[in-house]
Amino acid sequence: MSNKEEALKQKINDKIETRKHLWTCIILLTGGLAGIVLNSFNIKTNAGYYINTIFLFIGLILDYFFFNSIVSTNKEIKNFINQLEKGE
Repeated sequence: MSNKEEALKQKINDKIETRKHLWTCIILLTGGLAGIVLNSFNIKTNAGYYINTIFLFIGLILDYFFFNSIVSTNKEIKNFINQLEKGE
C-alpha cells in the first residue's frame, strides 16, 4: 500500500469518528430538548414558558446544524472511498 492510500484510509477513519461524535451530540441534544418539553408542563409563569420556548428553538436549530454536518461528513466519506477505489 502506498502512503497516499494509507492517508486516505486515515481520513476515512477520522471522518467516521467525527460522524459518531455528531450522532452522539444529536442524541444528547434531543434528550435535553425532550426534558425541556416535559418540564414545560410544570411551569406556572409566563417568563419560564418563554425561556423554555427559546431554549427549545435554539436546540432545534443546533439539531438541524448537527444533522447537516452529518450529511456533509457522509459525502466526504463517500468521496474518500471513491478516491481510494480509483487509486488516485
